[in-house]
Amino acid sequence: MGDVLATLTDLGMTAVSSVVTATGSLIVGLALMADVILPDTAADISILDEGYQMERWGKDKNVSDRHDQIRKEICLAYRLLRTLQLIVSDQFFLDRISIVIYKYLNHKS
Repeated sequence: MGDVLATLTDLGMTAVSSVVTATGSLIVGLALMADVILPDTAADISILDEGYQMERWGKDKNVSDRHDQIRKEICLAYRLLRTLQLIVSDQFFLDRISIVIYKYLNHKS
C-alpha cells in the first residue's frame, strides 16, 4: 500500500486524505482514487453503521447533516482526483497549484 501512496502527487495525497478523513478509511480513499468505487458508494460505506442505527432508532437531524457534509467532501475530493488525472503530465502546473492549495488550507485552519 505504501507504493500506491508514494506515487501520489501532493494534490493527489490531499484528495485521498480528504476522503480518508471524511470516511475514516484509507481503503475507501484508495478505492475511490482507483475508480473501484464511486463517491456515492464511498459515502454509503462510511455511514453504513450510522444508517442502520438511524433506521432502527429514528433519524437525527445533526447526523443527517453530517452525512450530507461527508458526501459533499467525498464528491469534491473525487472531482479533484479526476481533474488531476487530466493534468498530471503538466508538473509545473501541479507544483504551482499545490502551493496555492497549501496556502489556502493553512490559512483556513
